[in-house]
Amino acid sequence: MTLSVIIPVYNIATYLPACVESVLQNITYLQQHPITDKNDNQVEIILVDDGSTDNLSPTLCDQLANKHPNIRVVHQPNGGLSAARNTGLKQACGDYVAFLDGDDIYLLSNGIAQIIQALTQRPTDLLLFLRKDIYPNRETLGVPYNLSILNDTNRSATSIFEHLVLSQRFDMSACFQVIRRTFLLENDLFFPVGLLSEDVDWSLTMWQYVQTVQALNIHLYGYQHREGSITTTYSIKNLRCYDFMFSKWTSLATSAEQYSSSSANNTTTNPHIQLAYLANLYVSCLYAYHNVPKKDRQEAKTILKRHVGLLRYAASPKSKRAQLVYRFLGYPITRFLFASYGSLKRKIQK
Repeated sequence: MTLSVIIPVYNIATYLPACVESVLQNITYLQQHPITDKNDNQVEIILVDDGSTDNLSPTLCDQLANKHPNIRVVHQPNGGLSAARNTGLKQACGDYVAFLDGDDIYLLSNGIAQIIQALTQRPTDLLLFLRKDIYPNRETLGVPYNLSILNDTNRSATSIFEHLVLSQRFDMSACFQVIRRTFLLENDLFFPVGLLSEDVDWSLTMWQYVQTVQALNIHLYGYQHREGSITTTYSIKNLRCYDFMFSKWTSLATSAEQYSSSSANNTTTNPHIQLAYLANLYVSCLYAYHNVPKKDRQEAKTILKRHVGLLRYAASPKSKRAQLVYRFLGYPITRFLFASYGSLKRKIQK
């Protein structure tokens, strides 16, 4: 079993050495502790330089590739995170692929070995693992999965998806899982280019085709929250993308024609659970309302009001709280309360 680690690179020369080194440590561990006697468990690193303009990142990528035989580099014009990941996926040779952002790290030197061993023993479409959120002044560990559910071979992927959504453990990020490469290619599961928070659309699409799942409760991924990164900035563009995704997936999940078509017969997710996930996501958008610049708040209000009906599909504790407030106090007060809570939470985190 082989693994391709795809690392998009855009003006992150300061962070990239630590990122790459964290994967190289895993490669060294595998060489010293092979999973099989054949020692054929290989890991490749694909650095996709997405048109970096800092004059440092492209050079650093080439230097790393010249120094380490496991590293390959692709230089391309800037197309965004999705385009970089898609290029890496097309270039990958591994049985499985992992996506690692260039300003993040792997925390365990034996994490990939544990993943390869699990997938060697039981190949699945994807394997989930945990993250650690690293803030400037604190760290938080991801909540462990219920392995009795996720690793139950008698349980369907539909049931697992439902469990993840209702327990608020469904993480749409591509980075916290390892995925079978042929599964992605056969189902044309490339990332949507030009869409912020693209992992939402991608993960909902992917889970329509997932058949087999497993998980490991290892905190492998070090998710570094830094000022100015894609994940710590929020603008009206973000909300416009959520507007698009809410409209798209609400329409798909509520359309009887979509789920009776031949292409949909291969899907495994329950549309009601998809809607429940959208309700969770909608509440997260309420939390982020005050992050939108004041000049764009009116448009933000309009977008949030347009999709407040998603709360009727609330099924998790977070979305049910919002549903209850909305039912008795209406949209403006619901938006105010949850946006204020989101602002307070962010201040406490800082």
